[in-house]
Amino acid sequence: MIKVNGFEIKTGTFTDGTIKFDSSSEWKQKFYSAVSPTDIKISWKYENDTELFKLMCIVDMIKRFGKKTSMTLDMLYIPNARQDRVYSAEESFSLKVFASVINSLHFDSVRVLDPHSNVSVALLDNVEVVSVEYYFLRRVNYKLSEMNKHIDMIVCPDAGAHKRYGKVKAFGENIPHYFGNKVRNWETGEIEDYQIVASDKDSFKGKNAIIIDDICSKGDTVKCTAKALKALGVDNIYLYVSHCENGVDLESLSCAGVTHMFTSNSIFNKESDFVTILD
Repeated sequence: MIKVNGFEIKTGTFTDGTIKFDSSSEWKQKFYSAVSPTDIKISWKYENDTELFKLMCIVDMIKRFGKKTSMTLDMLYIPNARQDRVYSAEESFSLKVFASVINSLHFDSVRVLDPHSNVSVALLDNVEVVSVEYYFLRRVNYKLSEMNKHIDMIVCPDAGAHKRYGKVKAFGENIPHYFGNKVRNWETGEIEDYQIVASDKDSFKGKNAIIIDDICSKGDTVKCTAKALKALGVDNIYLYVSHCENGVDLESLSCAGVTHMFTSNSIFNKESDFVTILD
């Protein structure tokens, strides 16, 4: 979904399948009203790769309208970030290709949230990384306080996440941080062993923990983390992920021990009492 200054740009298709913008006078009036301000903000909530061409066409229309002085792209989720390097000549450097297209549109600022790969930040021009702690984790803590809940410990699913969130203080200055260590079978993709790295495991009993990570696809690693925490006697387990894919199995997360999940609205659009979506 793409919006220009809050106006959603809906499109159809021609008979050959190519993109078609509404040509009605009412639609044109709304569009020109949206792009009349000199400062333009385009918000892109990623759904699929075809939206990239749609974005290119929208920028073209805005530039031909000729009144903009600055143009910002809010693209909280960066597509293709998983393909952030190549190991052989037969592979595509998809992230670099994507970044090249975005850079060609010459945005004054590209705002992103919790990039899955730091390579994306290096490849994108004029990038601004939105603060996870300031804009999201503080709000999570506030919402938990409204539920009369408090966090006793922060747990990251692996060492990489711990490196990313190891200094988070949104839940208190002296909240201890822990992380998990997983052994994965790279042939099958299965996690064969998972342990919480801690020397004081007896202190976990009866505590409330929050798991923090950048992205959740199926949720396998998070489920391992939650099960390991439950085995240590943790009472309530909350989960925050910046980007949650719609294919995640919410029921299995709950069965693994997760009490409630928080995520941004970058890509997730399911409705569930189990999830709080933060705008």
